[in-house]
Amino acid sequence: MTNKNNNKVSQDNPRDQVAGQRPESVDGFTGELQMSPDAMLDLANRTAELIVERFRKLPEEHAWDGEFKKELEDQLMEDPPEHGSPAPEVLERAAKEILSLGVRNDHPRSFAFIPSTSTWPGVLADFLVSAYQVNQCTWLTASGASQMELVVIDWIRRWLGYPESAGGLMTSGGSAASLEALVAARESAGAPERGTVYMSDQSHSALIRAARIMGIKPDRVRLIETDSQFRLDMEALVRTVAQDRDAGLCPVAVCANAGASSTGAIDPLEHLADFCEAEGIWLHVDAAYGGFTVITERGKELLSGIERADTIGLDAHKLLFQPYEAGCLLARDLSTLERAFAVRHDILQDTVWGANHPNFADRGLQLSRSVRALKIWVSVKTFGLAPFRNAISRSMELAAQAEAYIRNNETLEMLIPASLGIVCFRVNPDHANLDEESLEKINRKVLARVFWEDRALMSSTLLRGRFSLRLCIVNHTTTWDDVRETLEAIERFGNEALSD
Repeated sequence: MTNKNNNKVSQDNPRDQVAGQRPESVDGFTGELQMSPDAMLDLANRTAELIVERFRKLPEEHAWDGEFKKELEDQLMEDPPEHGSPAPEVLERAAKEILSLGVRNDHPRSFAFIPSTSTWPGVLADFLVSAYQVNQCTWLTASGASQMELVVIDWIRRWLGYPESAGGLMTSGGSAASLEALVAARESAGAPERGTVYMSDQSHSALIRAARIMGIKPDRVRLIETDSQFRLDMEALVRTVAQDRDAGLCPVAVCANAGASSTGAIDPLEHLADFCEAEGIWLHVDAAYGGFTVITERGKELLSGIERADTIGLDAHKLLFQPYEAGCLLARDLSTLERAFAVRHDILQDTVWGANHPNFADRGLQLSRSVRALKIWVSVKTFGLAPFRNAISRSMELAAQAEAYIRNNETLEMLIPASLGIVCFRVNPDHANLDEESLEKINRKVLARVFWEDRALMSSTLLRGRFSLRLCIVNHTTTWDDVRETLEAIERFGNEALSD
């Protein structure tokens, strides 16, 4: 046999006996951890075929297909092999026996939690990024990727209506963005020992976790009550802040929702901005779910006032239809992030360039970081903004259609107006005089039957103790037939549960 330089290699050469090394004729291996170019292309093509085949078949499959732990242990729990297997077989097994098991977030009838679906250019952008192995920590290590991220951040800045002084970075997701925002808020407040943070009782758990991590004691994370539409109650916030100041505590930040995960509720952003400005308190808007609706006219209207926040967190894997790991944090004044996170590091002293050459490691908690903005850049450059606007608008329109269907249905009951693609409702025939416990039992039965018997997947939430079914419609491939047929199944299961 020969090595990759076509030099003869002895059959009894000890290097040939290294575990896992195989002749080039098997899978195109040319070294211990290398493959020939032809084999690489063949394997990439086969992988693409597996993915496209999945996309083609997905609508006819179920939105969930999981397996019990014992079954998966029997299939997967094994020692690492000393010698490998043909790569196409390994990847096919990964696709069909591992990745396919669980929630299929990109299924057109996946309405549970907050699903996610990706554009194909976004998928390929992540493929490119993983192959180029770029560490986008500083300008020297990734000048092209850094400039491209500046471009994407500037797009988002303009969509939000932020001033030119604003800036930020891509993050792993909304959780990291929340943490980085609250660290910046803490530093801006002088890192007080007796700090408090305020948010609505509908806020995402990531905000509570972020407040704890950055040093706020659990009993000083204030969950403010909400109004009838599940928006933060301004009177309750004003009262709580005043009480805390009287007790010698230091308000650090108020966290507002621009699309609460349970209901899609939007807190009163303009009023919150007025209050925080008057009180000298940092305003952070959690727009991980709803933030990208600002590229539509309706979304811009609904999120009016968001541009006055000190920081805004967004998630492009939701309503911008990107693969995961596409979070974003923007600060109205970029210097507030750099003051909080920039730390000199001797081993990186050679990577520091002159003015106007930013290092993204100075803006957030990660040093080694992947190139996250490319998927957005590639997707927007490929399609343009118009299809994204249309897809976001269609999600909100489908939710409005679902609401109208439910309000005109004798078996179903809306619990709160639809907001940003989220519909909360329940089975309650003719608004029957059933107690809450009985209604919960009926709706849990319906939820279980949808889970096990229908192609769709939905989830539930609690609205002040009332059990609610919940559809989250954020997939650009979802049609009204997908929504309508799911509602019809819920109605049918509901009537059957009532007759049991």
